[in-house]
Amino acid sequence: MAQVIDLSRGGIGVFAGPGRARNILALLGLLLLTACSSKPYAPAPVDEIRPGILRGYLSVADLPDSLGLLPAPPALGSAAEAQDIWLSGIALTLQGSPRWALATQDAVYTFPEVAGTFSCAINAPINEIDTPHTYRVLRRSLVDAGYSTAVAKNHYKRPRPFMVNSQPTCTPDSELALRDNGSYPSGHTAFGWAWGLILSELVPERTNQIIKRGRAYGVSRMVCNVHWNSDVSRGVPWQPPPSPACTLTRCSSWIWLRRNKSWPSSSAAACHRAVTVQWKPRHWTLRRCSKPVL
Repeated sequence: MAQVIDLSRGGIGVFAGPGRARNILALLGLLLLTACSSKPYAPAPVDEIRPGILRGYLSVADLPDSLGLLPAPPALGSAAEAQDIWLSGIALTLQGSPRWALATQDAVYTFPEVAGTFSCAINAPINEIDTPHTYRVLRRSLVDAGYSTAVAKNHYKRPRPFMVNSQPTCTPDSELALRDNGSYPSGHTAFGWAWGLILSELVPERTNQIIKRGRAYGVSRMVCNVHWNSDVSRGVPWQPPPSPACTLTRCSSWIWLRRNKSWPSSSAAACHRAVTVQWKPRHWTLRRCSKPVL
């Protein structure tokens, strides 16, 4: 006859004698071990566009038009170009300093190395094990932000500072590739700020620290002698919606929140629809920085 022992009195439920009881005990032990070793569930797989680089959130048609949104880089012989050269000279004095070392570190944008860039700012780890969804958002938004600058880069093909001043960069092994990649606007700045804006929405109580780190990430490109001040300032979303990073931020954040069941499922689609309106030239402004923060 089946026995039933009241769990509320410290017993184990037994439904068909000692043999079945041993099986249930083993099952409970297995469940306990599973619970103790459980980790955040992994995000769904995403296609790679090339080894190690995930597909972004935005289609090519949805990417902001950097050529249409941004003014041309400073003209040769202009006051703005003179300012770029002057500020570049100031940045060159930082070679060999701790700020130069940070710029060298910030030059790396591959995962998993770059994942911890904002860990101190948000006061939490960012990696594939502890925060898999945030890690995935950063990986995918990197692609969107980087591609958002491509049209303007390819159109203007602006020479980088080290090509003009013949001074070293913090990443000498990358110089050959950088020579064929336009300087204006800064791609690093675009995705550094995109990450900063995304994380500031997810961890709003750490906004000041996050934005400060995102700003420093862009300025690192000046310190590294691979971008001019105007390259960096035109990649910075000073006032929404000012740059490709801002639209990208809203979409990526809403997608992240939706997948964590904290946002209506229609918000991501609404964000994509809003891109067309938000990014018309009459709706955007860019507050320029009068002096660099090194």
